[in-house]
Amino acid sequence: LPAPLRAEPALTFTLTVRAPTQLLLSASLGTTLASTFVSLTSSPILALLTFPALLTLIIAALLFVAHGRYVTALERDLTPAIGRLSALLRSGNSLRPSLLKLHTEMPPGPIQAEWAFIVDRIGTPLINQDGIATPAQVVEALSVQTPSRRHATFLNHLAVAVGLSHDL
Repeated sequence: LPAPLRAEPALTFTLTVRAPTQLLLSASLGTTLASTFVSLTSSPILALLTFPALLTLIIAALLFVAHGRYVTALERDLTPAIGRLSALLRSGNSLRPSLLKLHTEMPPGPIQAEWAFIVDRIGTPLINQDGIATPAQVVEALSVQTPSRRHATFLNHLAVAVGLSHDL
């Protein structure tokens, strides 16, 4: 995060790519199958010794695949969401009401979760600073935490635009 937002717990986005119980169940099943194969093809002692390494590798592989799916889903939904957001902003709505409307219209997914983070955190009291989180701060904080580079680029532009005065 940028220096003023670094270590600001109120602006930390928690990415959930897979349910922990589902991850552990899948990893345990995969490790058990791999250990059984090792014990059948070599010695049971080798299977016991390789179990922790196999478990670690399988968890890493499952997280890597889940992360890839998350980014793919986020980038797939990004262009239509930006189009809808720009239409709502052009119609005279401000950022927060536009994002709230989009949140109710969007199907559950990564883009909905990340934009809900923006809506939820605007106005949140900051812990390590005085004051409350401004829209520009929240958008900027999310831009450095999202795993999608395309989304991060959009959020960087949005953070600048939100911070500008729009008086006519």
